[in-house]
Amino acid sequence: MPNRRDTLQVVLYTHTFLPQIGGRELVVHQLALALQQLGVAVRVVGPTGLRRARHLVLPYPVQRWPTLLRSGIDPTSLRGRLRAWEMALQLRLELALRGADLIHAHTSWPNGWIASQLRYHTLRRVITPHGIDIHTIPQLQHGWRLQPRIASRIRSALQRADAVTAISDSIATAALAAGANPARLHRIDNGVDLTRFATVTLSHAQLCYHFGLPTDSRLLVSVGNYHQRKGFETLLRAMVPLCCAEPRLQLVLVGKGHEQLRPLLQHFALSQRVRLTGVLPPPLTAQADDRPDWLAALLQHAIGYVSAATEEGAEGLSLALLEALAAATPVVATAISGSRELIQPYRNGLLVAANESAALTSALLTLLRLSPSQHQQWRQQARATVHSHSWRRVASRYLALYQQLLAAPPVAGTTPTAAVR
Repeated sequence: MPNRRDTLQVVLYTHTFLPQIGGRELVVHQLALALQQLGVAVRVVGPTGLRRARHLVLPYPVQRWPTLLRSGIDPTSLRGRLRAWEMALQLRLELALRGADLIHAHTSWPNGWIASQLRYHTLRRVITPHGIDIHTIPQLQHGWRLQPRIASRIRSALQRADAVTAISDSIATAALAAGANPARLHRIDNGVDLTRFATVTLSHAQLCYHFGLPTDSRLLVSVGNYHQRKGFETLLRAMVPLCCAEPRLQLVLVGKGHEQLRPLLQHFALSQRVRLTGVLPPPLTAQADDRPDWLAALLQHAIGYVSAATEEGAEGLSLALLEALAAATPVVATAISGSRELIQPYRNGLLVAANESAALTSALLTLLRLSPSQHQQWRQQARATVHSHSWRRVASRYLALYQQLLAAPPVAGTTPTAAVR
């Protein structure tokens, strides 16, 4: 397709974004940074939070449209349908004003579906599912595809997309089950900011003082906003015998929503052995503010990182797990897709069955009892595991996909009208 601009223009389309902290928000941020460094004219479009983000300065454009209808996008409700209509109108206006060559929607619902309703023959559309929109765990009522109307719209979006990308094998499988065309499905993993974890800038003593921990603490870390599928309850059960075996052991849980674990901490008498930090914001630009990067320091000083997700579909490819490996921290994780693809047992960590607190205890004891030389070997292998996951390499793969799509005819099933310019 002839491009009337010198620079490729890409819209990263998302309904949630920084300063809200979560996996999807950080993926879009890091991808925007990396694409910009590769010479792409990238901008983030669609997030709400115009007032909350008024002091947030990022090195790439972010277009936040005012939200008149503060509601979720449930197609079974009138307010939900109106909100979807509002988002679609905003996106059309954005493209009419500023144009684009390609729109990369993050989540198949609602963003992928809204992008799929556009009828511009020059515009290419890529969809990246992120978990809740594509995975389903019926026993936990987790997953938007459990709602028939949303499942139908996700199928429509995936079938209309020029490309669908999957960050793990389980997301690839779920995307195919949801209606994605196998010929248009591409595996591109999440990335990690390797430079952020290259050096330790805070001492173990400073870290312990900040979080109110004994200075001789041996640290385990787990990161993620609370949800039952994350397996934090299983982790706390595993901690009971661990604390008896290792008096210096401390578990640090990072993320929002963990306050609801307080009753379980009291029940297991773990209140003095588990720290709940809340969200620890990462540095958002290369010119980061003066605040210490406490999460990076926690991971760098930890004996191990724990991912206790309950079952297949509970995670895509965890950013926190990638960050732990980048910090040279061995990982103990449940053997689900994403973790299985990164963890090499007895080299950079261990894999255990989901929902098995005894197995988790045993694996963590193995980690805690490694000799210093063995632990150092695991640390070196952990860091080596993610060398190929730098955001620059990941963004290069996306850029190659974008260029491939722009050089090819659009997918069948779209109705050409005017080009977006």
